[in-house]
Amino acid sequence: PFGLVAIEAMASATPVVASDVGGLQFTVVSEETGLLAPPKDAGAFAAAIDRILSDHDWKNQLGLGARARVENMFSWNGVAHQLSQLYESLLEAKSENLATTSA
Repeated sequence: PFGLVAIEAMASATPVVASDVGGLQFTVVSEETGLLAPPKDAGAFAAAIDRILSDHDWKNQLGLGARARVENMFSWNGVAHQLSQLYESLLEAKSENLATTSA
């Protein structure tokens, strides 16, 4: 449900066509890193694949977007950066809460 196969494909600069369910909705950004299709809709999957394969420049653009998303969101550096931002926002919220309650 998380989409490890999708992430591996995206890391190779390959646009992904995936079901619009679960973690794939977060992993694949439709129109930026690939396309999401309704689950169990073979016609929609075929149309999405055909759409990507029929436009070479767009396919390459999606592939670059996919690679960038993996680097930013799913690499060790990307995950560490996100975690750092989370901790900083929690600390900031706690500081603001302390300032408000002590005033």
